[in-house]
Amino acid sequence: MTTTIKIFLASSNELDYERKEITLFIAKENNRLISYGIYLELVLWENSQHSIKKNRIQNDFNDEMLKCDIVIALFYTKVGTFTNEEFSLAYNNLREGNKPYYLYVYFKETDYPMSGMNYEFLEEYKKIIFLQKELEKSEQIYRKFRDVEELKNLIKTQLEKCIEPILESNGQHLQGINNEQARKAYGDKTNFGSILFQMCNRDDQFKSFRKSFIDNYKKNFFNAPQFFVIHGLKGESHTSFIERLRSTIIHTFVQTNLNQKPKPYLQEVEWPDDGDLDSLLWNLSTAFDPNFFDCDYSLSKLIKMKQIEKYNNNIVIISHIISEKTWNSKLIQSYINSFWLESKDIKRGPLFLIFFNVEYSIKKNHKKFIFFNKQNKIEKELPKIKNNIETPTNFFLINKLQSIKIDHVTDWFKKYKIDISENEKESIINSMFKNGSSVNMQTVEKELKKYTK
Repeated sequence: MTTTIKIFLASSNELDYERKEITLFIAKENNRLISYGIYLELVLWENSQHSIKKNRIQNDFNDEMLKCDIVIALFYTKVGTFTNEEFSLAYNNLREGNKPYYLYVYFKETDYPMSGMNYEFLEEYKKIIFLQKELEKSEQIYRKFRDVEELKNLIKTQLEKCIEPILESNGQHLQGINNEQARKAYGDKTNFGSILFQMCNRDDQFKSFRKSFIDNYKKNFFNAPQFFVIHGLKGESHTSFIERLRSTIIHTFVQTNLNQKPKPYLQEVEWPDDGDLDSLLWNLSTAFDPNFFDCDYSLSKLIKMKQIEKYNNNIVIISHIISEKTWNSKLIQSYINSFWLESKDIKRGPLFLIFFNVEYSIKKNHKKFIFFNKQNKIEKELPKIKNNIETPTNFFLINKLQSIKIDHVTDWFKKYKIDISENEKESIINSMFKNGSSVNMQTVEKELKKYTK
């Protein structure tokens, strides 16, 4: 079966030649990609139905655009009303964590001499300059091109970076693409199976992380660390959820915004459980590498560690597992304030994402002892930590990881069209849920992983 990736092309009529050339370019790409089970569907207003409709026809174009994975916006000497509307809608939707996953903006450079421009032309061209300035203010990237060949090369380069992450997000590649085919098509060594089997009932956390991560990056520039809390019962696969974020959202960001091919560096750092606050901080800081830190356990020294230094223009993910037994809200606050935020003069280094994975114990009769329940205490303390962080930063509490119910797994099988009989699916699901109405993610991952290799 073939996997379809939809691309919407927005531009005014003055770029009609470029639109036709891009159509031919996509057709040639499809000749190459079809053997890998990938089809690029180019959505153009020219190909839409033009009959009289009850509502404004542009509304239909907009609805179709928001179903696309990629939007390409082209501008030349003017910002057309409908093109501007499409661009604004796509940009706002992307920022909210919805489709399109990617928005590429290209401006054709003009050779018109300023002296030869009339008043009407200058008024229109001012809108182009204004749009470029607005993108720069928002720290967004746009590219310029002089001719159609340069434009096609720019688009091809971006397709090579974004095709595979889109396939991962949609899950469609299971229908007809195996890992080896994907590597031949677009060169990334990501293991599809290790990501997709984790996608059962985690969409809410996935989208909220993406919005928080991207929004905070735009506000705080590159060097401000970001902190995320993932919490839920032990067995809900906190760390594999981080791996999913790393392999999709974060890796895509690294490729498109930082122009880096390697996946972000991920290090799990042990969380200490014994001693006073000073000794706990020492044990936590030196846990990165006991042989590297001596009396100086600072962020500036951490950046100089060999395995981290080479990620200066990339992202470093630090993951801590915190059990109920080792929970200490004061330690988290001190750790953030005294280690991560103490060096304000660091100008160069990776973007650090620090994950606190809080695992609650599984207690059979925890409802009976609600007043003595440590989980209840932690859930009350978690939102308060942000108020005690001395420097404004992103401390984001991701919604609690929930256990998996039967309908979640049923939907998963429908979504990915796994090639087994209905009787087999029913048998797998019944076996998985034989002891209750819900199971933890670890159990689900172990079973579903068999069908994503």
